[in-house]
Amino acid sequence: GVEFREAPWERLYDAIDARTRLIAISEVNYSTGFRAPVAEISRFAHERDARLFVDGTQSVGALEFDVRTAQPDVLAVHAYKWMISPTGAGFMYVSPDFRKSLAPNVAGWRTHRDWRNVDHLHHGMPVLKDSAEKYEGGGLPFGLIDAMGAVAEWMVVLGPSAIEARVMELARHVRDRLGKLGADAPDRGSQIVAAKFTGVDASGLARELRAQRILVAARHGYLRISPHFYNDDSDIDRLEAALRAATPLCAR
Repeated sequence: GVEFREAPWERLYDAIDARTRLIAISEVNYSTGFRAPVAEISRFAHERDARLFVDGTQSVGALEFDVRTAQPDVLAVHAYKWMISPTGAGFMYVSPDFRKSLAPNVAGWRTHRDWRNVDHLHHGMPVLKDSAEKYEGGGLPFGLIDAMGAVAEWMVVLGPSAIEARVMELARHVRDRLGKLGADAPDRGSQIVAAKFTGVDASGLARELRAQRILVAARHGYLRISPHFYNDDSDIDRLEAALRAATPLCAR
């Protein structure tokens, strides 16, 4: 009985009505780099008794995200991207208010709140914790989680605000270089640069760059460049030189 509505950002608010129960959105769009105003959407949703699910995979680790300010009901992050973690590692935040009504859909040996009490194992209906640990129904990939935890600690030492400032600076440099080469690369508020060269196949261009060990992506006709804090201006120089050599339009 669930109705799914898909709407572009320009018509998101118009697509929400009194029957809407959940709004699902990526903070940063994976193809265009558009950064959604999550806090604004959260206020709009909660005023209408709707919940907000945010996919932070394309932002968390590069951009600061404060759940106290943004106030999503759920934030899910696959950590392989900007968290520089192994594929398969990730995490989910569930707001304290939403935990009261969101029941786990799986049960396992860790479901009961006193599961560590091995001398008196619980055999009846599990009693759940108030924390989001109640959603961890089975065994976890501890090796992957330890690796992700090490990265998280490293990022805390570096400073989330410093990381965001650095990636936004690098993205600005990339947009400036691409603009001089004739690309359309608007600032959409994030660290992801999505560019288009008129008459140039983005997928073919991405393959040419990959052959030179310059790792970019092609998404929906855009060439996507995603600098992280470990990149520097020499990487941007290599990108610019390769684009000039690979694309006649860029060589002008």
